[in-house]
Amino acid sequence: MPLTPAWIATALGLAITGAFSWLAARDMRRATLVFLVTGWVPFVRVFTFHGSQIQQPLLLAEALPTVMIAIWWLRRARGPAPPLVPAPVNRPLLLMVPASALALLWSFGDLDPAVPAANVKLAVSLGQILLIAWPVGLYFVVANTAWDAAAIRRVRTALTIMAAPSVALPLVPAEWRSHITWSAYFALAAGPWLVAEAFEERTLARRLGLWIVALSPLLYGLVIGKAFLYLTTLVAVAAVVFIRARKTVGVGMLGAAGIYLLLVAATGSLTPGPLRDLLDVERRQQSWGGQAGRLALAADAVEIWSRHPLLGVGPGNSWPYMHRYSTLDTPHNQYLNVLLEFGAVGLACFVWFLAAALKTGRDALRRARDGPARNLVIGWLALFIGMIASGLTGDYIFHSVRNGGLLLFSAYYFQWVLLGLVVAASAGGGDGA
Repeated sequence: MPLTPAWIATALGLAITGAFSWLAARDMRRATLVFLVTGWVPFVRVFTFHGSQIQQPLLLAEALPTVMIAIWWLRRARGPAPPLVPAPVNRPLLLMVPASALALLWSFGDLDPAVPAANVKLAVSLGQILLIAWPVGLYFVVANTAWDAAAIRRVRTALTIMAAPSVALPLVPAEWRSHITWSAYFALAAGPWLVAEAFEERTLARRLGLWIVALSPLLYGLVIGKAFLYLTTLVAVAAVVFIRARKTVGVGMLGAAGIYLLLVAATGSLTPGPLRDLLDVERRQQSWGGQAGRLALAADAVEIWSRHPLLGVGPGNSWPYMHRYSTLDTPHNQYLNVLLEFGAVGLACFVWFLAAALKTGRDALRRARDGPARNLVIGWLALFIGMIASGLTGDYIFHSVRNGGLLLFSAYYFQWVLLGLVVAASAGGGDGA
């Protein structure tokens, strides 16, 4: 059979995965760095999941963490293993996987007869559980690997280099952007860390350069009308500024309020022109207002959940239920998606994780003594706060397999690596490299 692009991509994916397995077995820190800079690559596939309406390939973002998790687990299973590095996030994250599995088992006996059974696929549900297991497992691998200051600096350098092309995204023609779009997600992850460092830079040029890279996802999001990018960046950067310069935040807020009042007085409208433009983009994209707006989708999701309150409709099943009872096939909301698919039990675990993650960041910030370690913690904590806010617009922490989740994970796995680094650096240990 002649080689097709799909066969070539699969063969390449298997070869890369095999080589990566060798590296991970020898040095998990280096493997983590390699994964960090290659996991986003979209054209390498190892397997393809098939659903009722979609086909999604298993990308390096999923294949490489599978290798890391397997090797780490086998090492621990072979002999006396040290206890897991302690962190408040450990317990809720460990509960997310069995909670999703329980929701799957429960859904078999709680299927709505008005929802076509052909649209409720076991393979898709298992894929959804994997989309929870991958980030959770990735976190535990990174958190329980020994990291020194030099290795963390290499992570920071790699993220910054990969993020640098994002500066050009708002400037290049639309037809060229697809070649460097991936860099916006590196900038999203690295940006808060860079802003934290900018407060310590002595030269204006370096400080300005760090800010430009950090704000590039915001500018790109405004150009293409993607609320997630500008909302996450804005909240994350604001969180860094609040942590690093609390005394000036009040002055800045007063200044912003004054500018807003001047705009209202000048235009006679409570929504100044730039804000109206953003809202118009959201309306054209059917994200605001109307039967397909966020509020309408939220109401539909809550109505569906109310019939399956404890464990939801099952992992990966928001699509067939929303398809039957709503105008769109997804709630477009992280919290509602978890509530709908995993019920009150799943949402409780998820909210517990969010609160525990914030506590993890706060505790790590209190323990961090030197500048680089403190900047890492501030950067991750600010990024996570931004992700909590943007969860109102989509599933960017735990992705939906029916809503491009396998591809989304290849753009947002950075947050899990950084969380693991924060925990490992704060504990000052791990299982070894």
